[in-house]
Amino acid sequence: MSVLKRIFNGIIRRPVKSLLLVLFALALGTFIGSSYLISKATAQVQSNIGSKLDSFARIEYKDEYYGADVTDEMANQINLEVYNLFHELKENENVISSNLNLNIDWINNNGGFVTNLNHKNQGIYEKFYEGGIGLFGIGLDSMIEEENSYEIVEGRDITTEDIKNHKPYVVVDKYYEYTNGDKVQVGDKIKLTYRNYIREQIANEDVYKIFNTLDFEVEVIGICDLSIRNFPKFIHDPFTKLIIPMTTLEDMRNQTIVENKKYHEEEYQDFRYTNFIFKIDNPENLEVFSQKFKELVGENERYVKLSTSSDGYYEVKGTLDNMKDMSKLILIVSCISSFIIATLIIYLYFKDRNPEVGILLAMGEKKQKILTQFIAEILLLCLLGLSCSIFTSNLVGEKISSNVFNGLNDTETNAISSVD
Repeated sequence: MSVLKRIFNGIIRRPVKSLLLVLFALALGTFIGSSYLISKATAQVQSNIGSKLDSFARIEYKDEYYGADVTDEMANQINLEVYNLFHELKENENVISSNLNLNIDWINNNGGFVTNLNHKNQGIYEKFYEGGIGLFGIGLDSMIEEENSYEIVEGRDITTEDIKNHKPYVVVDKYYEYTNGDKVQVGDKIKLTYRNYIREQIANEDVYKIFNTLDFEVEVIGICDLSIRNFPKFIHDPFTKLIIPMTTLEDMRNQTIVENKKYHEEEYQDFRYTNFIFKIDNPENLEVFSQKFKELVGENERYVKLSTSSDGYYEVKGTLDNMKDMSKLILIVSCISSFIIATLIIYLYFKDRNPEVGILLAMGEKKQKILTQFIAEILLLCLLGLSCSIFTSNLVGEKISSNVFNGLNDTETNAISSVD
């Protein structure tokens, strides 16, 4: 009888043990294959999230900054100190780009700008102050300019040269028009009047009176559509504010400070540096950057904090790391248990074959040939089981991955949106 025929007969004469060995190989291959696929899938998802999740950090003011015990003078000083802190932090080796704006909101009780423009989205508050308008200064540290975050529909945008040369230019939203109904055109000169108010008590009511004004003229160089905008993460939307070079706005601020001091000793300051934002090269480096912030912030830690996108990132990353650890554990357990189980199964498979070995030896068969036959039987059965496990491991791996990753979708979305 040929060796191949003896191998075949050896398998079919022991159907239960042969099937057991096939199932063992199938289970082992499925565990190992699905664990490998899950590990690869989690690594890929983690990489995808890392690429989608921009790594941002932003200096924000705490509630204490807006408390009653913080005077205008203190607020100005803290704002300038945060401005200096920003310039220290932006030199960090992990910072790819940074953003800083000088901002003055709609006219308030202290002061602000008015003009002869109206916007369709202006509310009662702005109209009450006769054309109150906000200015949004973009500087050399500007992610808005860098990422083309609004659409220019006519004219051009503010350039780096405009910022460096302190040009009195503005970009205006297309929904602005003059109070007489005329459309704003590129090349128009717009008069901006800074009003400073003083509060007086009249009949137990606060009355705000204008005590000085200062006029500025700016040229419209571009019309933009702020309804089509994609501002970078963490940047406060300028909404309907006029966009102006930050250096120009700083000049205007300095002039208003000098002018105001002619009338009273107390310094009112409505200009604020805002959007202290840093884009970090990798989410993994946000923790290091946060530590650097804590080292430099000093006493102002009471009033400011650093918000980052790392919380959302590490929430997702932690879940994925757990999955990778679980898949590695399955691999280790599978290898250890397979060695033990394989030993037992092979022992049972050959336990009752001593008579067969004796007969073959009596017929003159060599021991090496008999051993080769038994090994071939085991390999053939294991190969059959492992071949089937290619399909089952893919099926199991995809099923587990899809169930877990479906649960991660909301977490991933939250992680990415947490930096908005």
